[in-house]
Amino acid sequence: MTTVLTETMVAKQEEEQTIQLLTVDIPHITKRIQHDKTQLTKIPQHLSINVSRELLSTRSLKDWQETMYNISFMTCWAWEFGIKEVSVYDASGVLKSMSVDLYKQQSATLHEWIKTSTLEEKKRPAVKFTILSSENGEQHIGKVTREMALVKGTIDMKLVDEYIHVDTISDPDLMIVYDGLPHNYISLDGYPPWHIRLTEITNCSHYHQLNYHLFSECLYRFSKVEQRFGR
Repeated sequence: MTTVLTETMVAKQEEEQTIQLLTVDIPHITKRIQHDKTQLTKIPQHLSINVSRELLSTRSLKDWQETMYNISFMTCWAWEFGIKEVSVYDASGVLKSMSVDLYKQQSATLHEWIKTSTLEEKKRPAVKFTILSSENGEQHIGKVTREMALVKGTIDMKLVDEYIHVDTISDPDLMIVYDGLPHNYISLDGYPPWHIRLTEITNCSHYHQLNYHLFSECLYRFSKVEQRFGR
């Protein structure tokens, strides 16, 4: 009994220390956000975070908890910039297994952040937040296939596209792939391909922490990209 209590206390202390480390830079980050808002020419409507599974075997529970805190604060920064939707993709399904805690933490963190905003800013809708794993793609394709099997008449690409985008996330404008091995190619770990036809994908595998520096750098890259949409 004593051992269990001791382990719980240690875990709680580590959690509190993590929170302190993440919140200590908030005033500095807020100033940077105000500056970056004046510099960026365009902002993604949907930002997707892809946590690489290349280092899955090396991640501890503490690492995953820190990832959850980082993601929660990142949705606050996204809200500040007017990003309407944020999704996080973890092919391994670890974050999906912790989804109850992550959704609660993300919601509470964003709520506290918004409370410190101006009355005008508070009118802005909260960020839509979704947790995805490799199962989402497999299950969704199965569901679409069953539904389309009941369709009478001609099945063309336009109809397939309509069905495949029902009851799911919108197509991301920007995807950040991070916390993997340092290499020049990009591994999407089975991310649903029908969502990323027009997605700007940023390879940040060499980054191992989702901090504001990484977030801001990727927004600047996106802001400078000219998307021709096949033209």
